[in-house]
Amino acid sequence: MASSGHGSALELSSDAAAIVRVVTIIMGTVVGLTFMFGFGNVLNLALRLGKPVWVAPLVAPAVDCSVPGLMETFKPG
Repeated sequence: MASSGHGSALELSSDAAAIVRVVTIIMGTVVGLTFMFGFGNVLNLALRLGKPVWVAPLVAPAVDCSVPGLMETFKPG
């Protein structure tokens, strides 16, 4: 029962792909939940500041999307 070694490399490749897929799903979930949390907070803030109900949901994603841009701008190095 000599093994040529090709099977183990194939198994390693499929295991690595599964790990990458799981990490990608977890990362997407965290980013999505973070966006929803920020959206809710900015929506609540806009409504408390007296913005119209139809304007507040439009402001929240703009604030959420501008934060990564600001963070990239101030990246050291």
